[in-house]
Amino acid sequence: MKKFAGIALVGLLLAAVPLAAQEAAAPEDTAAQAQETAAADTGTQAQEQQTAQTAQTEENSKWGDLSYRNVTVYKVLEHQDGYLIYYARTGNGIASVKIPKEWYNNKLTFRNMPPQINPLMTVITKGGEFHSVMLTLPPNRTHHVWGVCPRGTDFSDVQGLESIELEY
Repeated sequence: MKKFAGIALVGLLLAAVPLAAQEAAAPEDTAAQAQETAAADTGTQAQEQQTAQTAQTEENSKWGDLSYRNVTVYKVLEHQDGYLIYYARTGNGIASVKIPKEWYNNKLTFRNMPPQINPLMTVITKGGEFHSVMLTLPPNRTHHVWGVCPRGTDFSDVQGLESIELEY
């Protein structure tokens, strides 16, 4: 039994020697690995920060110089080539503007009108130049704001139109 216990004890000692050698080398390896990890994390953080700054700059340049102006819409007359929109001017006046249908999903968008507000036209400018127009109208074409242009209404002047100017 003593012989067996001695063999077991020698086996434990032999098994412990490589483990002790690994533990002695581990602090240096761990320190080196920690430095490499820290350097990689610092590089990753710097890259993430630069990416975030670039995204923020792009976002600011995208939206920073946009402005808008809302006007009340009285009537929208549909034509095969566009829309004739009658809107309120500042004070008591009424003005009109023609918007080509070819602008749809590019410079022209429609929004459903909530029941609590009146029909609106929002003209969006970017850097002082025309950017797009958004019409907030009832989706139901039987609503009194919608109509059809009278026969003979000339829409030849909207072909190739790039911007609109509203009279305020």
